Amino acid sequence: MNFKLEQKEINSEIIKIPSDNFCFLGPELYLKDCELVNQAAAKNLSFCGFDMKGGKFNTKKKLSDFQMKNCNFSDVQFEGVYSGCDFGIESSIQNCSFKNSTLDNCRFIDTDLSNIVFPEKHHIVLLKDDIHRAAENKDSLGPKLGIFVGVLNSPTPGPLSAVVLNINLLAKRLKISEAKIQVLGKQKCAYKRVN
Repeated sequence: MNFKLEQKEINSEIIKIPSDNFCFLGPELYLKDCELVNQAAAKNLSFCGFDMKGGKFNTKKKLSDFQMKNCNFSDVQFEGVYSGCDFGIESSIQNCSFKNSTLDNCRFIDTDLSNIVFPEKHHIVLLKDDIHRAAENKDSLGPKLGIFVGVLNSPTPGPLSAVVLNINLLAKRLKISEAKIQVLGKQKCAYKRVN
């Protein structure tokens, strides 16, 4: 069975996306001050054009390798774990907070970062210039981190604004120390320092 919300405006409601359905959000869906609770895997989600203003986007299931495109977020609080997700492709994200989220290798495409609140503890926000600089010096980072930085420097589906890394999760994945990853946070123009 499919879960579909389209062509309506919903105000101040809790909307639960079940885990066992394919979910379509949009087109022409407007959510205002709602809480969107996602329990579905990324492979079961399709954003077909929706706007969310205010409220909360809470993913109870880790959202992996998902492109948040064809959707606009304004004044939204994000919660949960996002891994390998892209924000800002063919969409906008403004005045949003990820303070209570875990962002693991998430890209922000064509996004004004000045009004985004990122998680601080155990995270590094690398601007596109940080990534290019690190890629130029990748041999000094060691083989695993050097290869990873080379991948970060690959073409993106739009102008890259930043990549947010979770130090703990990246260290486990690459099987290197957290201290080696913290070197990336010391780049000349890194958006935020490591906590």
